[in-house]
Amino acid sequence: MDSSAYLEHVSADGRRALSAGGAQLDRPVPSCPGWTVSDLLVHLGRVHRWVEHIVRTRATERQPFPERPPEGALAHWYEEGLQRLLDTLAAADAHDTAWNWMARAPAPVGFWPRRMAHETAVHRWDAEKAVGEEQPIDAVLATDGVDEYIGIMAFILREEREEEVNLQLHGTLGLRSTDTDFARTLTMSDAGIEQSDGTADANCTVRATASDLLLWMCGRRAMDEATLSVEGDRSVAERLAALPFE
Repeated sequence: MDSSAYLEHVSADGRRALSAGGAQLDRPVPSCPGWTVSDLLVHLGRVHRWVEHIVRTRATERQPFPERPPEGALAHWYEEGLQRLLDTLAAADAHDTAWNWMARAPAPVGFWPRRMAHETAVHRWDAEKAVGEEQPIDAVLATDGVDEYIGIMAFILREEREEEVNLQLHGTLGLRSTDTDFARTLTMSDAGIEQSDGTADANCTVRATASDLLLWMCGRRAMDEATLSVEGDRSVAERLAALPFE
């Protein structure tokens, strides 16, 4: 997927999140315990404004999160921040660099359209789930999201290893999408993660649509839900699901 495709998803899912939850701000969000829809939209709006500032200013280090919106101004504040993000990311040159949390330094800004597409899509699902209207994440986007999450998982493992936290994330985990051609095995050890095509030799394989596979990896689906099929040593998948990333 290219930057323009990611931004189309940011635009569509960003607006759908507000449309779904805007009239029911006090509803709890089951997939984000402790949050209401209002909390969810404030969080997503702050992330949009945070990233927009980082890219627009070509920040070289982590920036503080923006303030919460004024009382009673959530919808306008959210829409304004979303549009600013879209405009700034669309105007960014492929050779531009800005800080991101995986590089811990300035890096190509192409990181951010992708990250914002997946951040926004999952939280759009959260908002729709809260009001009983959840729709799956686009299959192509979700497949890319699973691929992105594998990279994030590798990053988390490096971070935890540096802090000498033992996650005991060992074994081979197969991930197979039932509605796209994604099929990959992750070999996990203290040394990191290696990837290979297919799932034939995995200790455990999780099968689902690309959307549900991504939602499971992001903690939105449970392994015992009917939308997922888990074959083999479930403990391998359970350890991955326990990784500290939302």
